[in-house]
Amino acid sequence: MLISFSKRFLFIANTKTASTTIERNLRRHADISISATRLGKHMSYSQVLKNFKFVFRKSGAAADEYFRFGVIREPVDWVVSWYNYRHRDQLMSNSAKMKKSTHGITFEEFVFEMMKPANRGKFAHIGNQLAKFTANDGSLGVDYLIPLSRVETELQIIATELGIKKAFPKEKKSANASPRVIGVNDVTPEIASKLRTYFAEDLDTFHRAESGAFGDPREIIRAKRKEQKPFLQEKETGSDDSPLFLV
Repeated sequence: MLISFSKRFLFIANTKTASTTIERNLRRHADISISATRLGKHMSYSQVLKNFKFVFRKSGAAADEYFRFGVIREPVDWVVSWYNYRHRDQLMSNSAKMKKSTHGITFEEFVFEMMKPANRGKFAHIGNQLAKFTANDGSLGVDYLIPLSRVETELQIIATELGIKKAFPKEKKSANASPRVIGVNDVTPEIASKLRTYFAEDLDTFHRAESGAFGDPREIIRAKRKEQKPFLQEKETGSDDSPLFLV
């Protein structure tokens, strides 16, 4: 999760969507950066509003005056990535971590456990994608979602419009990459259909992102820029509080 006062952007880090790579490239432009999962790297938009209400007040701009964005992934591909990620050898290093491992568990077993309404195994807790981007009232809280398949191209377009001139370097290997145990093409049509039904809202939102339904990010940023208030307005005379930077 990243918040930049000067560039006026808020990045919501969805899971298994290249968020680690994105944060590596954008964090030097952010005033608040949370890159550790245990500290809230993947907090949702509603959690950001709750936990950083004072920050937006301090910056002189409400959260909806920032360019709010994230990345979304096709649901079957997303679940496959989670299954592969939890197949990491590191999870077999101690008994506590082993409970989150998919070693010895088939993909079908993982899916059916994940779909249980309650009492899921720890290895099957993955949530959903749309919840990351919604406000407390259930409405979408971000201005733009990038489909993972176009993340490199669209992120550069967004960065340029935000005034971040340096191109994002191509990485030989994705940060925090999952081991490849299975691929999307290995998923049976029956299981893929069940997943797309189960994650119907995620799938609809992904299709909206893929089809360009969110509009042109450059136009969204420009419109917000026209309405921006002065940066870091002081509400109280004599206040010497400085912006936070979290790691």
